[in-house]
Amino acid sequence: MHADDAFAKETAVLDQHGRSKRQTVAQMAMDWLPIALAAGSRPCDEVIEEGNQRGFDRRTLQRALHEL
Repeated sequence: MHADDAFAKETAVLDQHGRSKRQTVAQMAMDWLPIALAAGSRPCDEVIEEGNQRGFDRRTLQRALHEL
């Protein structure tokens, strides 16, 4: 595997959101989670599915939640 292949998904997410490569996907997930949960509690599967649609995998969302 080439290094570019390993980071392809992260790079695509960063490009999609117009963020610099210095801001990690985990940081983006930390920015997004409070917005996603602003209206109150939601089922975990629903939040994960919406996160996946935004390019965040389950583990990234877990890390972001832990950091918050």
